[in-house]
Amino acid sequence: MGCAMGDRQRNGRWGWMVVTGGLVLTGVAGLAAYKHQDLLAAWNVHQLPQAQTDQRLAITEQLAQNPSVSTGWILYSLSQATEPEEASVFAEALMRTSRDMDAEQLDPHISRAASLFKSMEPDAQAETLRWLATALNAGDPETMTERRSAAIRRLMDQAYVGEEPEVKAGALRLSGPILKQRPPAEVVESLKLLVSSGARSDSARVQIQAITAALWPALDCLEETTVCLKSQHREVRKAAILALGPATEKINEEILLPGLHDEDLEIVQLTQSALQARGLRDDQIRLGKLMADPKPTKRLEVLDHLSATRDIDPALWLRKLSNDPSPAVRAAAMRAMAQETGGELGERVGQMGKSDPSESVNKLAGYYGAPKMER
Repeated sequence: MGCAMGDRQRNGRWGWMVVTGGLVLTGVAGLAAYKHQDLLAAWNVHQLPQAQTDQRLAITEQLAQNPSVSTGWILYSLSQATEPEEASVFAEALMRTSRDMDAEQLDPHISRAASLFKSMEPDAQAETLRWLATALNAGDPETMTERRSAAIRRLMDQAYVGEEPEVKAGALRLSGPILKQRPPAEVVESLKLLVSSGARSDSARVQIQAITAALWPALDCLEETTVCLKSQHREVRKAAILALGPATEKINEEILLPGLHDEDLEIVQLTQSALQARGLRDDQIRLGKLMADPKPTKRLEVLDHLSATRDIDPALWLRKLSNDPSPAVRAAAMRAMAQETGGELGERVGQMGKSDPSESVNKLAGYYGAPKMER
């Protein structure tokens, strides 16, 4: 019996050794297979920029057979790209390998892109953002995971501090795909900062993308783009009046009035149409045009038209003129206010006597603000 027991123990030990050895060999084989796939993907990605178009398509299809591994290698290669054409090739391959990924598969790569982004050349950054826009548009519009939110916020913040127009425009183009996924407040705030920065850019492309992004109701920052009404670029001013004109709840008519003096006739006509659509009559628009005229002598003519224009509040316009940049206009408005009987305008005359930046207007306001017996 003891002999039989010893045989069973020895056989058991040999059995476990065989099983353990089998598992080790299986693990080694599996690791070898994984390493083979990894190395093959790395080699194929390395061949992409040098390949001819038909070869490149074949390589990309081969990479798409193992999308997770391939996408990681392509992202790394994109981060090392120094030429625009090379960056474009890698971005096209990225779009193919990540095309069918769900959120769980895609999010690690978005996080990796955010980590690599700062070290990329501007062309590679712009191509990364182009890939991301395509990937987000293709995904579930209801999905915005915490990991993805953190990565996108990091990308937006890096684009905000950057100076390259193509990168900032690419980041602004992401607004739509991002907002469709109902991001958290922190991501929305990063987008708002990006819109504000883009609207003040010298680049027409960036300014137009900022206007487009600001039109998304979820951002609620259309006011940030009013600076585009004074852009040096005609196409930006046109886009701005088309976007801001109908926004009656957010944008005051006064902000639109300078467009009546634009050097481009089409923008003048668009501004006039926007004001008419808001219910302003032609005589009110003429008065507003005088008010917004860059020449002080023309702004003075507002005083002559106040009594002839129907359905306006003269006191409101006089207060506006009392804050005019020109001392001559402020003095004329102050004299007109002194002739009115309303107590509110009298208070404004008194304020001008104390705080107007022009000494001559101060003295004149002191004279008109004093009781008649003291004059």
